Amino acid sequence: MKKIITIIALLLFYFTSYAQDKLCKKLNIKEDKFTKIKQVKSPSFAGGVFISRFIEKGNKSTYLYVNTEGVTLNTNIKGFKILFSDGTIIDKKNQKIDVSVNTKGDGYNYSVYTNIEDDIDLLLDKEITDFRLYIYDRSFSKRQLKKFKSYLKCIVNYN
Repeated sequence: MKKIITIIALLLFYFTSYAQDKLCKKLNIKEDKFTKIKQVKSPSFAGGVFISRFIEKGNKSTYLYVNTEGVTLNTNIKGFKILFSDGTIIDKKNQKIDVSVNTKGDGYNYSVYTNIEDDIDLLLDKEITDFRLYIYDRSFSKRQLKKFKSYLKCIVNYN
Protein backbone atom coordinates (compact mmCIF):
# COMPACT_ATOMS: atom_id res chain seq x y z
CA MET A 1 0.00 0.00 0.00
CA LYS A 2 2.85 2.38 0.83
CA LYS A 3 4.41 1.66 -2.59
CA ILE A 4 1.19 2.60 -4.38
CA ILE A 5 0.84 5.85 -2.44
CA THR A 6 4.50 6.68 -3.11
CA ILE A 7 4.09 5.97 -6.84
CA ILE A 8 0.94 8.10 -7.04
CA ALA A 9 2.67 10.96 -5.20
CA LEU A 10 5.67 10.77 -7.55
CA LEU A 11 3.41 10.74 -10.62
CA LEU A 12 1.47 13.75 -9.36
CA PHE A 13 4.73 15.59 -8.69
CA TYR A 14 6.05 14.69 -12.15
CA PHE A 15 2.92 15.85 -14.01
CA THR A 16 2.68 19.05 -11.95
CA SER A 17 6.36 19.80 -12.64
CA TYR A 18 5.89 19.00 -16.34
CA ALA A 19 2.91 21.37 -16.62
CA GLN A 20 4.84 24.10 -14.78
CA ASP A 21 7.88 23.65 -17.06
CA LYS A 22 5.66 23.76 -20.14
CA LEU A 23 4.22 27.13 -19.09
CA CYS A 24 7.65 28.49 -18.12
CA LYS A 25 8.86 27.82 -21.66
CA LYS A 26 6.17 30.21 -22.93
CA LEU A 27 7.72 33.20 -21.15
CA ASN A 28 8.94 35.98 -23.44
CA ILE A 29 12.43 37.12 -22.38
CA LYS A 30 14.00 40.25 -23.83
CA GLU A 31 16.98 42.38 -22.93
CA ASP A 32 17.18 46.05 -23.91
CA LYS A 33 20.34 46.60 -25.98
CA PHE A 34 21.00 50.02 -24.48
CA THR A 35 20.01 49.75 -20.83
CA LYS A 36 20.62 46.00 -20.36
CA ILE A 37 17.30 45.82 -18.50
CA LYS A 38 15.84 42.35 -18.89
CA GLN A 39 12.07 41.83 -19.19
CA VAL A 40 10.47 38.47 -18.43
CA LYS A 41 6.83 38.44 -19.52
CA SER A 42 4.04 35.87 -19.50
CA PRO A 43 1.83 35.47 -22.53
CA SER A 44 -1.52 37.17 -22.29
CA PHE A 45 -4.14 34.85 -20.78
CA ALA A 46 -7.64 34.99 -19.29
CA GLY A 47 -8.76 37.59 -21.81
CA GLY A 48 -5.92 40.07 -21.39
CA VAL A 49 -4.07 39.41 -18.14
CA PHE A 50 -0.29 39.22 -18.10
CA ILE A 51 2.60 39.45 -15.66
CA SER A 52 5.98 41.01 -16.37
CA ARG A 53 9.18 41.43 -14.40
CA PHE A 54 12.01 43.84 -15.08
CA ILE A 55 15.48 42.94 -13.86
CA GLU A 56 18.23 45.55 -13.70
CA LYS A 57 21.51 44.90 -11.90
CA GLY A 58 19.83 42.45 -9.50
CA ASN A 59 16.88 44.75 -8.76
CA LYS A 60 13.50 43.28 -9.64
CA SER A 61 10.13 44.91 -10.28
CA THR A 62 7.10 42.77 -11.05
CA TYR A 63 3.93 44.10 -12.67
CA LEU A 64 0.43 42.84 -13.29
CA TYR A 65 -1.74 43.95 -16.20
CA VAL A 66 -5.51 43.42 -15.95
CA ASN A 67 -8.29 44.74 -18.13
CA THR A 68 -12.06 44.65 -18.10
CA GLU A 69 -14.95 46.27 -19.95
CA GLY A 70 -17.58 48.80 -18.97
CA VAL A 71 -20.44 50.52 -20.79
CA THR A 72 -20.06 53.95 -19.19
CA LEU A 73 -17.21 56.34 -19.92
CA ASN A 74 -15.21 57.26 -16.81
CA THR A 75 -11.98 59.23 -17.05
CA ASN A 76 -9.33 60.30 -14.53
CA ILE A 77 -10.21 57.38 -12.29
CA LYS A 78 -8.23 55.48 -9.67
CA GLY A 79 -8.56 52.36 -7.59
CA PHE A 80 -7.57 48.74 -8.13
CA LYS A 81 -8.45 45.85 -5.81
CA ILE A 82 -7.70 42.14 -5.74
CA LEU A 83 -10.13 39.99 -3.76
CA PHE A 84 -9.12 36.61 -2.35
CA SER A 85 -11.37 33.68 -1.41
CA ASP A 86 -10.76 34.25 2.32
CA GLY A 87 -11.94 37.88 2.10
CA THR A 88 -8.45 39.43 2.09
CA ILE A 89 -8.15 42.42 -0.24
CA ILE A 90 -5.13 44.08 -1.81
CA ASP A 91 -6.29 47.68 -2.18
CA LYS A 92 -4.36 50.07 -4.39
CA LYS A 93 -6.54 53.16 -3.94
CA ASN A 94 -4.28 55.54 -5.84
CA GLN A 95 -3.62 53.25 -8.80
CA LYS A 96 -4.46 55.06 -12.06
CA ILE A 97 -6.91 53.23 -14.33
CA ASP A 98 -6.47 53.67 -18.09
CA VAL A 99 -9.50 53.86 -20.38
CA SER A 100 -9.87 53.35 -24.12
CA VAL A 101 -12.70 52.79 -26.58
CA ASN A 102 -13.58 49.11 -27.02
CA THR A 103 -12.81 48.51 -30.69
CA LYS A 104 -14.25 44.97 -30.58
CA GLY A 105 -17.65 45.88 -29.20
CA ASP A 106 -19.63 48.44 -27.26
CA GLY A 107 -18.36 50.49 -24.37
CA TYR A 108 -14.88 51.01 -23.04
CA ASN A 109 -11.84 49.04 -21.91
CA TYR A 110 -10.48 49.74 -18.45
CA SER A 111 -6.96 48.55 -17.66
CA VAL A 112 -4.34 48.72 -14.96
CA TYR A 113 -0.60 48.03 -14.98
CA THR A 114 0.50 47.90 -11.37
CA ASN A 115 3.58 46.94 -9.38
CA ILE A 116 2.98 43.72 -7.42
CA GLU A 117 6.52 43.10 -6.15
CA ASP A 118 5.46 43.54 -2.50
CA ASP A 119 2.38 41.34 -3.00
CA ILE A 120 3.99 38.25 -4.58
CA ASP A 121 3.83 36.03 -1.48
CA LEU A 122 0.17 36.85 -0.95
CA LEU A 123 -0.62 36.28 -4.63
CA LEU A 124 1.06 32.87 -4.55
CA ASP A 125 -0.38 31.75 -1.20
CA LYS A 126 -4.03 32.77 -1.58
CA GLU A 127 -6.76 32.23 -4.17
CA ILE A 128 -7.77 35.26 -6.22
CA THR A 129 -11.48 35.38 -6.98
CA ASP A 130 -11.99 38.88 -8.41
CA PHE A 131 -10.39 42.12 -9.53
CA ARG A 132 -11.98 45.56 -9.36
CA LEU A 133 -10.83 48.41 -11.57
CA TYR A 134 -12.58 51.51 -10.19
CA ILE A 135 -16.20 50.18 -10.22
CA TYR A 136 -15.71 47.47 -12.85
CA ASP A 137 -15.35 43.91 -11.60
CA ARG A 138 -13.76 40.93 -13.23
CA SER A 139 -13.77 37.34 -11.94
CA PHE A 140 -11.02 34.74 -12.14
CA SER A 141 -11.96 31.09 -12.75
CA LYS A 142 -10.10 28.25 -11.00
CA ARG A 143 -8.38 27.45 -14.31
CA GLN A 144 -7.30 31.06 -14.81
CA LEU A 145 -6.07 31.21 -11.20
CA LYS A 146 -3.97 28.09 -11.72
CA LYS A 147 -2.41 29.60 -14.86
CA PHE A 148 -1.82 32.92 -13.07
CA LYS A 149 -0.02 31.25 -10.17
CA SER A 150 2.03 29.08 -12.53
CA TYR A 151 3.18 32.04 -14.61
CA LEU A 152 3.94 34.05 -11.47
CA LYS A 153 6.03 31.17 -10.09
CA CYS A 154 7.90 30.91 -13.40
CA ILE A 155 8.67 34.62 -13.40
CA VAL A 156 9.67 34.75 -9.73
CA ASN A 157 11.99 31.75 -10.20
CA TYR A 158 13.58 33.08 -13.37
CA ASN A 159 17.22 34.06 -12.86
